[in-house]
Amino acid sequence: MAAKAQTLIDGLRDPLRPEHRIGYLTGPDPVFTSYAELHDRAQRVLGLLQDRGVGPGRFVVLVSADIQAFLELFWGCLLGGAVPVPVSAGGTDEHLLKIQRVLGLFDDPLLLIEADGRDRLAAWSEVPMPKVLTLDEVRSAAAGGVEGRLHDVKPDDLAYVQFSSGSTRAPKGIQLTHRNLVANTDGIIQAIQLEPEDRPHAWMPLTHDMGLIGGHLTPFMRGTNHTLIPTERFVRRPLTWMQEAATHGVTVTSGPNFAYQHTLRVYKPERFEGLDLSPVRVIFNGAEPISYELVKRFLNTFETHGLRPASMFPVYGLAEASLAVSMPPLLSGLRRTVVDRRKLGLGDTVRAPERPEDGLDLVPLGKAIPHCEFRIGDGAPDDTVGPIWIRGDNVTRRVRTEDGDLDPLVDGWYETGDLGFVSGGDLHVAGRVKEMAIVNGQNVYPHDVEAVASQVDGIELGKVIAAGVRDPGSGREVLALFVLWRKDDEEFTGLAQRLREHVTRQTGVAPSVIHPVSKIPKTTSGKLQRVRVAQSWEVGEL
Repeated sequence: MAAKAQTLIDGLRDPLRPEHRIGYLTGPDPVFTSYAELHDRAQRVLGLLQDRGVGPGRFVVLVSADIQAFLELFWGCLLGGAVPVPVSAGGTDEHLLKIQRVLGLFDDPLLLIEADGRDRLAAWSEVPMPKVLTLDEVRSAAAGGVEGRLHDVKPDDLAYVQFSSGSTRAPKGIQLTHRNLVANTDGIIQAIQLEPEDRPHAWMPLTHDMGLIGGHLTPFMRGTNHTLIPTERFVRRPLTWMQEAATHGVTVTSGPNFAYQHTLRVYKPERFEGLDLSPVRVIFNGAEPISYELVKRFLNTFETHGLRPASMFPVYGLAEASLAVSMPPLLSGLRRTVVDRRKLGLGDTVRAPERPEDGLDLVPLGKAIPHCEFRIGDGAPDDTVGPIWIRGDNVTRRVRTEDGDLDPLVDGWYETGDLGFVSGGDLHVAGRVKEMAIVNGQNVYPHDVEAVASQVDGIELGKVIAAGVRDPGSGREVLALFVLWRKDDEEFTGLAQRLREHVTRQTGVAPSVIHPVSKIPKTTSGKLQRVRVAQSWEVGEL
């Protein structure tokens, strides 16, 4: 039996798993690559990197939506001790700005990008272009290049850098070591009892922790066959997520809150006739606040196709923890804790609502997984709201910013920026500290207001953003709602009035601003960029 892995490279070289496969579902026919073949192709890509002067410790920025080429270059970097830096692909000014700002954080980085992307970036950027490697060169090297020289990788060597912020703020690069990633993947494997016979399936972008760590590295380190589909394919045809799951006998998959609504929006029973989802035993649900009612509707819909309600697996995690922090017991399914939304401020003791309209559904997110722990504040008692802190072998020790490398830990603990509490042994997340608004002395969480707003006809969850903004006259913080709207202005006036009345009645806070917008900004993983919208409003950009 192989020794327990200390690095990701140990997983790639494990003699017990060379014939396990990755399936790339990029076209009508899947392309399968064994782990052994991935090793060989990655080592040939390493040869290309070393031919370009890339040695241990050199940063390689990966901008590619080609999942096979991405993974071959990612593993090629790891085999040679170079450090991959995944960044989401795209041709918008937002994407180009992020690429430029990320490149500026590293000395002499190598950039992997499509040829047309290179040309757009060169024409758009105001700073000198770095050395560039194209996808065609990577594909050619993987198929028939010269093998590179392997590096002796150690557990505390830097494995890769993942970015957790968008282009509206200075980029923040979470530096993850092999020790961090081995600890977190092992914790996930134990928590869901992942076995070699499982069949994980993922569509989340490989530039996101749920995509790369959850969708690829975790099944890879366990030695299971797993399948990947391009994120764009899910975005354009969301039903492919469940259709591919049924076709390939998937047992483990994942998606943040918006994915369930995106799928339900186009669902038609006839498209699933004869498809069986009963093999699915775990659906990770994380990365953003979880809507109990929405997910319940998703489960009820697909239960008719064999999906078991107990498969829903609400979790908590963040990039600084590599990926996962807490998970519930297996087969506990979707649960809820109903609390008074008016008692969720810092230091409050949560309580059941006295009136139905004051009730807020929060989904329990389980206990800490192996190799990680959390606490509320300095050790607040149960049912007390406070900042969530984490520590463990999975938690980053270094963060790269425009001010240099920073140590984010305080006495070994990392403050997540989330507020939460523990009740019944389970972690509950109330919301982000930086997003919480205080309106007339009342704590207001945007995701709560958005869920209430979506109860109004004509408003959909994910198509409305709630945020606290400064009133220019009084300087006080007020509640603002920004609604995706591309129809007649007069019709919006009536909708805004109904929306104001409903939100005021349900939350006790009256929106001072209700404004139509032509676009709802989101991250590549579907998170609403509330702070960005609020800032745009305050400086007059809307």
